[in-house]
Amino acid sequence: MEERPDIQFDRWTFRRRPRALLRDGVRVKLQDQSLQILEALLESPGDLVTRERLIARLWPKRIVEFDAALNAAVRRLRATLCDVAETPRYVETVPRQGYRFIGAIRELCDAASASLESPRLPALPAPGPAGVAAQRPPALQRVGVPIAVGAICIALGGAALWAGLATRSQPAAVTRVAMSESVVRAKYFAQRRAQGDLERARHEYQRALSVDAKRAEAWAGLAGVHWLEISDGLRPRDANLPKVRDAAQRALAIDPDLAEAHLRLAQYLDAVGEPAAALAHKAKALELDPDNALLLGFLAACAAEAGRWDEAIVLQRRASAAEPLSLIAALNLAHFLFLAGRTDDAKAQFAKVRELDPTQPDEIGAFAQILESRYEPALGLVEAWPDSDARNHALAMIYHGLGRSKEAEEHLDRLKAAKTWDNNIRVAEVCAFIGRTDEAFRWLERSDSGSRDDAPRRLLFASPFLSSLHRDARWSRLAEVAPRERGVTR
Repeated sequence: MEERPDIQFDRWTFRRRPRALLRDGVRVKLQDQSLQILEALLESPGDLVTRERLIARLWPKRIVEFDAALNAAVRRLRATLCDVAETPRYVETVPRQGYRFIGAIRELCDAASASLESPRLPALPAPGPAGVAAQRPPALQRVGVPIAVGAICIALGGAALWAGLATRSQPAAVTRVAMSESVVRAKYFAQRRAQGDLERARHEYQRALSVDAKRAEAWAGLAGVHWLEISDGLRPRDANLPKVRDAAQRALAIDPDLAEAHLRLAQYLDAVGEPAAALAHKAKALELDPDNALLLGFLAACAAEAGRWDEAIVLQRRASAAEPLSLIAALNLAHFLFLAGRTDDAKAQFAKVRELDPTQPDEIGAFAQILESRYEPALGLVEAWPDSDARNHALAMIYHGLGRSKEAEEHLDRLKAAKTWDNNIRVAEVCAFIGRTDEAFRWLERSDSGSRDDAPRRLLFASPFLSSLHRDARWSRLAEVAPRERGVTR
């Protein structure tokens, strides 16, 4: 019997013999049960594959708790594909029935072609039920509302890098492995963002480039580190912006199709007042890699800034799924949930943040307690935090609630002296919380005064600590100012 060909969808390749899944020609680790599920779905693309059929295929003797085992195997498959059950790109759940593969595929006549780059989709599928076609010819139809390129704004950060291994000669392979290890380590440090991690990430990217100066991913990652050093207040904006530009341009000179490099250059262009040029690079990134975690984070921030919280949360979930080790992506999702008023969901998400970094201060829990006027337990939580804007922010409100005015003022003064990206909003929140309405508006107006170092407006309009200002006419005037794209962001 003639053997069926391998199958490619987006940047993924399913290889039949031996059974394996590859991304960009590099094999990814996935358990055989999940591979078998993917194989069954790809055999009937667009059609329902029932749970009973999958169970019979995986466990013909049914000697396990197969329902739970099937659910776990599907979850592993989705995690590997960076697919989200609520807004699937590949594996759609038909409740209580089974699953179907909804991605666009093509068969490969020659298994050797499995390492070739697959075509990329030009637009990001819209979140929600509208992103799934009601009727779809097998493996061809995908329905979604395209997101306008003009809606993209620079908001969050995080790198999306893939490391490859050389296979030509043994000495070259050893060198390439060392270089790839440096890129992976750099990416990890940039995502973890503990004290000193950005310096470590910069060192590892530079180490990779010392081995191979034509490594585009390393140049793009280095541009991201330079950018994050600005947003975290670690290095002067004027000194680091040219470094962002130079590293991003080096990456694009080597690989013009690297989405992350386009996004980092767009950040630089926005920061120096060239929005049209920035928009062109954002559009190119969207065309090249609609599943890029950095891009998804940008789109999530745009939706949040427009008040479309459900959409923002879905997009940020996809960004976090695309980079499951990214602390910032997971943390941003927790904050989106909190700002959307979904406090319980935010707390559950923060538990996942703590899995990535057990030392991460629990801002979600502390802010929830402050809003509930539970100042003593909030104090016990916040006092253990390391010195930071977040600590001064929370303690200023807690001490005010406890009637300890002198200590509240001390922490507010420290917060005012900070130079970090969201400082103005944090000060305004404290001032509003303690009843200093005029001072709160002065800090909000400073946040919208034309500086390109300020916080995204989503924090302004969604913050529960600013709700006392909503009845003031000055708030309406602020709200009427159209949000613009920001320069310095995470």
